[in-house]
Amino acid sequence: IEIVAALISGGKYLTSDELKKRDDFVNTYLEKCLNRELNQDSFEIWSTFCWWLPTLVDVRRCKPLLERFGNINELFDINRDTVAHQASRILMYRNILAGIGFRYPDMTELLTHIKFDYPHDQIREAIAKLFCTITQNECTPSLPNPETLMEREMNTDEGKGLGLPMKWVSSRLDKIIKEQFADIEAEHEKLKDLTPQQILKSRYFYLSSTIFYWIEEMTSGPNKIIIIPYVAKYILPFLMRLLLQKDVCKLAGLDITTLFLAIAYIPSRNDGINDVLNLICDPNCFNEAPSSYQLKLQIAFVQHYLSSQLLQLTDAQKEKISDFIISNIYNEQYVEVRDRAADVLS
Repeated sequence: IEIVAALISGGKYLTSDELKKRDDFVNTYLEKCLNRELNQDSFEIWSTFCWWLPTLVDVRRCKPLLERFGNINELFDINRDTVAHQASRILMYRNILAGIGFRYPDMTELLTHIKFDYPHDQIREAIAKLFCTITQNECTPSLPNPETLMEREMNTDEGKGLGLPMKWVSSRLDKIIKEQFADIEAEHEKLKDLTPQQILKSRYFYLSSTIFYWIEEMTSGPNKIIIIPYVAKYILPFLMRLLLQKDVCKLAGLDITTLFLAIAYIPSRNDGINDVLNLICDPNCFNEAPSSYQLKLQIAFVQHYLSSQLLQLTDAQKEKISDFIISNIYNEQYVEVRDRAADVLS
């Protein structure tokens, strides 16, 4: 592997004939290693190779490298039973894309094959990481000319002065993301009378866990601001529903609470604050009879959100938060909720 890395990184010193010989060798070698000799021990070395090499050279100059690592469409076949191999190949390509950044190759074919409802957790997590990298690579604005840029700047936010967001999700990925949340909503309707063990084997859970991993990756990355448009309408309601399925999440090992509270710390533009507050300050946002744990979690979210957005909250928004906290000080059912609300009020 080290010799292959040296051949690729030293490409600028090779003649045209030598480059052709190198490409032929790399093509044969990668076909053999990736399809027949890849195991968990060699994966660690290949994984390092995949993230390190793109930071050193432009790997697009070695066509066989991108073609062999990028040939993962067949790995999304649900009927295959090579879980570790499939997950490893997906993660290796993800590392290459992360190193390439906005210079990534055309993802059209890959996006038509990618599946979010894979039965195996290891592959769902790998797919979520791959989709997170693709989302971040496509979030860089690309406008055709300065005139279009200035026109978009002037006509954004109704003249409030915020201008264009620095980054945003591309239209094709926006469609895919919204489709996944719509599918989860539809699949949730089919869960009536199912036990937690049965839910774990449902398409609803497969989709939900993949999106959970994707949100987790996005919130821990440098481009977390690009999921802001999805927070109030999609992400928070999605996480609230999972919080109501405590047994399912416990069996699956999903830490919904930590991720739910992490959303409160994402930097936000002030044009999206009202939507979040309208949702989270609703006393029945979880359900009509929330438990003490749900109410305390809701109060904690409001506290963190107030802390992170304090400098751009309007007086009306601060009053809305204050009214919500004060209403919980007089909660008639749970003394622990009154205590938590009192702490936040102080």
